[in-house]
Amino acid sequence: MSKIFCISYSDYGYLLTQTDFSIKTVQLTDILFENILISDEIEIRRRFVNVPRLFDDDHSEPLLTDDTERFSMKYMGTKVKVIDSYKFAEITKNMKADPLGFVQMDEDEIPFDSVDQENLAEDLVLLASNGIELNDISLAQRAQGA
Repeated sequence: MSKIFCISYSDYGYLLTQTDFSIKTVQLTDILFENILISDEIEIRRRFVNVPRLFDDDHSEPLLTDDTERFSMKYMGTKVKVIDSYKFAEITKNMKADPLGFVQMDEDEIPFDSVDQENLAEDLVLLASNGIELNDISLAQRAQGA
């Protein structure tokens, strides 16, 4: 049984708007990039690709391959699962969240999937960017070993 943290989707959104993140973008491959946002004990990673858009009005992010994780989050070095707010309240009704909204649980005690990674990544771009264009590859540093 591995312990993970979970947080409600609404608390995740609030956290993004109220936290001052340091932001770094690294280039992992020729077209794959990763934003790394860090604040105290919180680390959020979002991967994206830089490919030409097919249509001028296409505002969606290109999909990643199935083996590439779009979004990951850690709190105090431990994996975080963002759960639908209603379901989160249901499974944590007898637990107390910490001041940021995180609850630590055994991973196998969480009967729900995480909120869709695409939605979490999009929220990150919209709410936590601190005015930085997260898709700007000119800010990227080449990852070591990439």
